Amino acid sequence: MLRKLLILSLCAAAADLAAQPLCQDTFRRTPTYRCQDPFYLPVCGCNGITYRNQCAAYWQGGVNTWSGGVCTGFDVDIFPNPFAGNEPVIINISFPDNVSGSLTLRIIDAWGGSVWQRYFSNVYRERITLDPGFLKQGLYVLVVADGQGNYRSYKLVRA
Repeated sequence: MLRKLLILSLCAAAADLAAQPLCQDTFRRTPTYRCQDPFYLPVCGCNGITYRNQCAAYWQGGVNTWSGGVCTGFDVDIFPNPFAGNEPVIINISFPDNVSGSLTLRIIDAWGGSVWQRYFSNVYRERITLDPGFLKQGLYVLVVADGQGNYRSYKLVRA
């Protein structure tokens, strides 16, 4: 009798797991997939990763469910990158819903010199249009630091 009860409860647990949707579909996940949607509307995937938009979450991350906005910390999106000519470079910064913070952005050249810096206080979402006319052809690093000592770095390439 005890054995039947154990088997029955295991079957019920398996049926409950089967009813829950999986967070990610690893067969659909294609990190190099090129979304045709150029808009930056960040979403937080069920896996706790922030994606650029729903297309990126679905195809690049293979995520099945998400919610709007940034998961944690802050998110930075740079478009286009690499860039050429004098087309503007758009830098989007987002914090999670109902959160704001201060950020310092700095562009550093290949020799470690700071070529551009800007400070933002009390931002929730910020869209920065950068005129790249002052940047020569080459490799740069964009460093974004918040007021709590967290930072992220991004490669910028001027072709």
